[in-house]
Amino acid sequence: SVYDFRIDLKKRMTRRGIMRMTERDMSVSQLRWLIREMKKRGEKTTDKEISLHKKFAIPFTCLIFVLIGFPLGIRPKRSGRSSGLIICLAIIFTYYIASIFFEVLGEGGVFSPVVAVWLPNTLMTLVGLYLFRMAHHERVPWVVEFLGNRFVQFKAWLRDRK
Repeated sequence: SVYDFRIDLKKRMTRRGIMRMTERDMSVSQLRWLIREMKKRGEKTTDKEISLHKKFAIPFTCLIFVLIGFPLGIRPKRSGRSSGLIICLAIIFTYYIASIFFEVLGEGGVFSPVVAVWLPNTLMTLVGLYLFRMAHHERVPWVVEFLGNRFVQFKAWLRDRK
């Protein structure tokens, strides 16, 4: 009364070219193997190497954001919570733009894939260390103060327009 029919979809779809693994789907060992094989054939491996390094650099970004967020979180709040949100969004946007910019430069051959992927993390780590130093000396960085003051002025301007 019951008939089980097993179909190996992965095998069938891979053969037809429907289901191909991208660099994002591959494991680190698969990517390393692919890079080695492409180098043996003399093919360009820059995009694969960038994908390989991104597998390590992107998770590391979480630690960098903690390094940046901690000194910003302990500073005295004069302009309310919303200025902290604006600063946070500005930092994330800056990191995102920098990572895209350097990745494009890496794919273009201006930087090696290692430098292209890790340079935004290195720059943001330096920002985090600078913020820690400022927090240690109990000073507010001029950029944070400037953005906070502009945001307070903007809120006052909006309130006056109503």
